[in-house]
Amino acid sequence: MKHFSLVARIVSLLVSLSCAVAGCSTAAPVVEAVAAPTPVAPVAPPPAPDPSLPPDAFAHEVVCADLFELKLGGIAQSRCHAPEVKEYARRMVVNHTAIEEIMTRIAIDESLALPSTIAAADGAVIAQLAALKGIEFDKAYMTIMVARHAKTLEMFRWQYDNCSNASLKTFAVQTMPIIGVHARAADALNAEVNKEEIAAAEAARVAAIAAAEAARLEAAMAQAQAQADAQAKSQRGSRRSRAPKPIAVAVPASAPAPTPPTP
Repeated sequence: MKHFSLVARIVSLLVSLSCAVAGCSTAAPVVEAVAAPTPVAPVAPPPAPDPSLPPDAFAHEVVCADLFELKLGGIAQSRCHAPEVKEYARRMVVNHTAIEEIMTRIAIDESLALPSTIAAADGAVIAQLAALKGIEFDKAYMTIMVARHAKTLEMFRWQYDNCSNASLKTFAVQTMPIIGVHARAADALNAEVNKEEIAAAEAARVAAIAAAEAARLEAAMAQAQAQADAQAKSQRGSRRSRAPKPIAVAVPASAPAPTPPTP
């Protein structure tokens, strides 16, 4: 029963999350669910890196993600424009605080070393967003949330199927649904906040596909024309080589005209 309290803690978080999404009430929920708007087609995230990680590296990445979410979510509280984005950021702070607490307990039990400071690359992203405000912040923040949660969800999904550490596998199994809610809510909010940019990107994508197809057809037509010209030229040369040569006919010299008699 070593990890009974940990599992019970995670189950309690998920019950709170499920009730919040369904609209029911629960006493003193530890993790607040992100109220996802009507599902929409997500923006295609950039290709995520290989999500397969050994248990200690997985724990490290989870805490790095938590530290990033906590810092950026706190900044968002004073820099957001849309109330929905601000609420999303607030709930990211609540959820990731609880996730970090659980991971810390696992790390103690499993003697895992966890980071205590934000990674340099994440710090650079936070600094860039901290320079923005209002609508510009909303657009950048939600773009990052979509990409980050897609990456995190893939990481959790791999651990769900493959983790060799019992405690971390339980954590991955129980926490992945929460990350999934975060990802879907980010997709939906991003689709609203960045709708002009998404529409422009989609139009550019369609135009690029059309241009590539037109170029392909043009190249195919040019190649077909070149082949036809080469074949016609070859046929003309063949006909010339088969044409009969003219026969030389000897023409006899004409006899000189007779000299008229002298009178």
